[in-house]
Amino acid sequence: MDRKDDATLLDILERRAQDRADELLYLGLPDRSRGSVSQLTYGELFQRSTALAAILQDLTRAGSRALLVYSAGLEFVVASFACLLANVVAVPTYPPRPRASLKRLRRVLSDSGAQVILGESSSLRRLQGRDDFDPGQLILIATDSIDCSASAIWQRPEISPDDPAFLQYTSGSTRGLKAVVLRHRNIMSHSAMIRDAFGHTEASRGVICLPPYHDMGLVGGILQPLFVGFPVALLSPFAMMQRPLRWLQAITEFRATTSGGPDFFYRLCIERISPEERQGLDLSSWRVAFNGSEMVKPRTVREFTAAFGRCGFRPEAFFPCYGMAEATLMITGCRLNRAPVIRSFSRSELARGRALPSVKAGIEGTVEAEAAVELVSCGQAPPTTELWIVDPTTRRRLGDGEVGEIWFQSGDSLPSSYWRSVEKSRQTFGACLADGSGPYLATGDQGFILDGELYLLGRQDDLLIIRGRNYYCQDLETSVQESHPTFSRGATTVFDAGDGGSPRLVVAQELGRRGWNRGADALRAQIRQAITAEHGLRVDEVLLVRPTTIPRTANGKVRRSACRQAYRAGTLIDLAHSSILREGTSA
Repeated sequence: MDRKDDATLLDILERRAQDRADELLYLGLPDRSRGSVSQLTYGELFQRSTALAAILQDLTRAGSRALLVYSAGLEFVVASFACLLANVVAVPTYPPRPRASLKRLRRVLSDSGAQVILGESSSLRRLQGRDDFDPGQLILIATDSIDCSASAIWQRPEISPDDPAFLQYTSGSTRGLKAVVLRHRNIMSHSAMIRDAFGHTEASRGVICLPPYHDMGLVGGILQPLFVGFPVALLSPFAMMQRPLRWLQAITEFRATTSGGPDFFYRLCIERISPEERQGLDLSSWRVAFNGSEMVKPRTVREFTAAFGRCGFRPEAFFPCYGMAEATLMITGCRLNRAPVIRSFSRSELARGRALPSVKAGIEGTVEAEAAVELVSCGQAPPTTELWIVDPTTRRRLGDGEVGEIWFQSGDSLPSSYWRSVEKSRQTFGACLADGSGPYLATGDQGFILDGELYLLGRQDDLLIIRGRNYYCQDLETSVQESHPTFSRGATTVFDAGDGGSPRLVVAQELGRRGWNRGADALRAQIRQAITAEHGLRVDEVLLVRPTTIPRTANGKVRRSACRQAYRAGTLIDLAHSSILREGTSA
């Protein structure tokens, strides 16, 4: 357990390296079945991190920023803790793909003012070999070739709980690139909150296959195990997405008690793990299956439970939660050992801003899609968090069942600013109610509270107001994705292409080869019918586009504003008349 005199993660790592030097902390799982397993004990992590920290201390000053360009793995872990041990601010970001643009990396470098780039030798060689990258005065350090003997010259820095530890860049899905300043105090307080919410102890065991540059992968997957003192196996997110069976096999073999990810992780398992492969799984050890980062779908909860119940998975293990980078990580979570709360609400009343339970109708009590929408509760806020639903226009608190923006305050756990952005920080972290109380964090997310449970509806920036009613893009996208088996998660976007006057509803659907034999006209009709039947809306245009055409963030979230810009610029190209599509159609 953490001690009251542990003010920073440095204190915890130093103490555990002395008391539990030979105990396993991080296990690196291979990307392929024939790869080798790597590991770090507390002692090995401390030695390797202090060796790199000593080099950073020699080349930089305290408070400098270092860019971390790793896809996943133990090298990222070592680099992160080396920065903490050198009092250098770590800036995690994803490494650009070989042929992808370096635009985001350049923006992060410019915004953070980083002087150092840390990465593996192969990644840095590829970066230096690119014609569109000029390192200039940057210091590039290959961390997989560090001599551990350098740890002998490491000098313990004086670190305050209020010193920055990480710059955590947001996904940029709606409001562009921003970096949340995570201080040691925020991380320590938030880590304690996660420990209590998840019921973590030193007997816990984790499996994490989330990108380490994302808040859930970093704070929940890497920092939480050190804070509490339990081992975790790390699997590359790319390995998981290529073959989802690897994730559940890792849980089985490591006897993990905690693991999870966004909703689409669970959908991949449902769709791509065969009944024969399920027979070799034992998920009975899984106690906390957290589901966050995107909307939790009732269909996913039910189908995953049905598919893997015979493998020992219990519905009570599901842990829907809600959070964001600006909160450090988690804002609300469901209760432990309780099946997710799924409730049905009147679709028309939600569009008017009121959450009223719907009346079930139809055969065997099923809910008519045209009249109702099912939502999964994101749980409740911890005792240390003050949570409100607010009318963002009047800044008035709303009552039970009223739809508005989610505002909250959680003490030391909550960061207070973006990096070098005073005005954006004031708007987000300094929100005050009409009566002057605050400050609160204005999340930009819409939702409501009913019977103490928070229900998330979507981003305020992605809210469509048509004929005075509210519609959420992701709700419409879900209707499209569930209308045909070839329409997969993350391959659909809905946006308003109007000019500010009358709305113009556009749907863009990525189309894989399996969908071509259905015919373009039939697919368009399927999409229009799904949205009209469930939401009563007319779709003005349907675009069928190539896979990977829809702009996404590093975390896989659809960038709807970028889609709208591409549409208006004429660069969101429809496949309707391409030779590829015509060859595969039979309409």
